[in-house]
Amino acid sequence: MQRAPGSNGSPDRFDAVSVAFGDQRILLEADFTIESGERVCLIGRNGAGKSTTLKLITGAQEPDDGTVERPGRLRWSLLDQKLAEESAMAVRDFVALGMAQQLERIAEFQRLSAAGTPDRAALREIEALQREIEAGGGWSIEVRVNTLISELGLPAEKRMNELSGGWRRRVRSRKRSCRTPSC
Repeated sequence: MQRAPGSNGSPDRFDAVSVAFGDQRILLEADFTIESGERVCLIGRNGAGKSTTLKLITGAQEPDDGTVERPGRLRWSLLDQKLAEESAMAVRDFVALGMAQQLERIAEFQRLSAAGTPDRAALREIEALQREIEAGGGWSIEVRVNTLISELGLPAEKRMNELSGGWRRRVRSRKRSCRTPSC
């Protein structure tokens, strides 16, 4: 795992973090820091808490006790251990799902912009959305999707259920890559 380039330099930090599932303690008052640009590898036996730790770092899970400090506006990308779904969806459409949040920002920007003469609060919100859209890779979603697909030579028009497990993993990694602007 590596922190996204261009982050603000503030570390991710665990302070006395504890997590348990029933009677099984996964983390007990864990402390650590991930500095900007630092690469981290988690190694351990099954059930040792590797996936839980990643979920805590990304905010997908909160600790039972302690605090996790995450600098604002960082982007993390995790490749789930599960294979991408076997559906009748085309590879291109599946990869584009990774852009859902960007599409929502663009739609909200367009809605606010078309709402007539905005007041100061609406203007601030439009400006904030503009910055988020630019930071998220801009307005050219189809170009980004096509770039990601061509980088790995993915079969864009094939259906997910026509692909092998290895190809589905590659497609899933491209979908995840859509979430970061540096594709």
